[in-house]
Amino acid sequence: MSSSFRNRLVPAIALLGCAAGSVHAQQTYFLPAFETSAEWHNNRDLATDSSQEKENGVYYARAEALIGRVTTRSSVEFRPWISYQEIPDRDDAEPLELGANLRTVTQSLKGTYRFNARFLERDAFTSEVGSAGFDDFDPDNTPAGETGVLTAKGKRRDWTIYPNLTYQLSDRTRLEARLDAEQVSYDTNLAFRRVGYQSGTIETSVVYRMSRRFELVAGPYVSQYESDDDRNQTDSYGLVLGTGYAPAESAFVIAQLRAERADVESNAALTGVSTSDTQNSVGFEVVGHYSWPASRVRYNLGRFLEPSTIGSRVKNDVLRVQYTRSLSTRTIVIAAVRYNRENRIEELMGETTNEQAYVDLWTSYQLTPTWYVGGGYRFIRQEIASEPRAANDHSVFVNFGYRALDPRPRRAQ
Repeated sequence: MSSSFRNRLVPAIALLGCAAGSVHAQQTYFLPAFETSAEWHNNRDLATDSSQEKENGVYYARAEALIGRVTTRSSVEFRPWISYQEIPDRDDAEPLELGANLRTVTQSLKGTYRFNARFLERDAFTSEVGSAGFDDFDPDNTPAGETGVLTAKGKRRDWTIYPNLTYQLSDRTRLEARLDAEQVSYDTNLAFRRVGYQSGTIETSVVYRMSRRFELVAGPYVSQYESDDDRNQTDSYGLVLGTGYAPAESAFVIAQLRAERADVESNAALTGVSTSDTQNSVGFEVVGHYSWPASRVRYNLGRFLEPSTIGSRVKNDVLRVQYTRSLSTRTIVIAAVRYNRENRIEELMGETTNEQAYVDLWTSYQLTPTWYVGGGYRFIRQEIASEPRAANDHSVFVNFGYRALDPRPRRAQ
C-alpha cells in the first residue's frame, strides 16, 4: 500500500467513520480521568551488561477523557490522552506523549458497520517498553508492537485504522469484511534495531452459525508490507479457517488457522542487490474471555502472522493472559503475563529472533466513588538478536488517580 494511497485513504475513511455517528443523540457523556504515579526501576534502560545497569526513578502523569454519544442505532466514542514523564537523572528524553482512539458503530436491519482508528505519538525512549495487560478501551485490538528498546532518542508515530462490516445474508449466515491499515514511523535511526513500515490487510469471510453458541468461519485475505528503509516489500495472500464458541452468555473463544503464501523482495543494505523469496507460513490464533460475577480472564495465544518493526512481516508466537478480580466493592486486583517471540517469515536474512516477557501485578483501592489509590510490581525481560545476552528490569510503583462516574448501564460500559 503506497504512501500516497494511504494519505488519501486515512482521511476519507476517518470522515466516513465520524459521519456514522452524526445522528441525533439520545445520550451524550464526557468522562475525564487523571492518574499520577511514581516508579522505581533497577534496570530501566535494559542494559545487557551488568556493569551498565542503573537504578532510577520515574514520575508519570496522564490525563484522558472519554467523549461519547449513543443513539438507538449508532454510537461514537473518542478518547484523547496526553502524558508527561519525568526522569530526574536523564536530560535526553522528550517528556510528552499523546494519543487518541476513535470508534463508531452503526447498525441497520441486516448489517453492522464499525470504524476504529488509533493514533500514538511517543518518545522512542519510552514508547517501546510495553506491558503485559490489555488496553481497556479496545482489548481485542491491543497494540502488540512494543519491543523493549529504550535507549534511542526521537519520536515514534503510529497510525492505525481498522473498520469492519458485518452483513446478515440469512438467519444462519453472515458476511464479514475488514480492513487493517497501519503505519509506524521513527524520525531517527534506531541503530538498525527498529525500522518503520506501512502495512495493509483486506479480509473477507463467511460465518455460518451451526447453533446458538457455535459458528464456523472461512475466507481469504491479502496483505502488503513495506519497510521505510526500502529493504523489504512483502505481498501476502492466504486463507483463514476458524470457529467461534460461546460457552456462556458472558464468554467467547475464537480459534483460527491461517495458511499464507508470501512473495518477498529484499534489498541488501551494502550492495543494493535485490533478491526474491517465496515463503509459506501457517499461523494459529486463539483469543477469548470469560467473566464471572466478581472476576474476568482475557487471553490470546498462538502464532500470529503480522507486520513488525524489525523490517519484515513476522511469525509472532504470543501468550497473553490477564486476570481481574474484585476482592470487595472497593478493591480490585489484576495479574497479567505476556510472552512474545518474533522471527521473520522469510529466510533471506536468516533468523532475527526477538523475545520479550512481561509480568504485571497491581491492585487498586477506591477511596471514593471517583478517586483511587494503587500500586504494584512489573517485570520485563528482553532478548534481541542484536545484543549478546538478555536484559531484565524489575520495578515497583504507586499511583493515585481520578475517574469520573460512568452514567451508562454496566453492560454498555
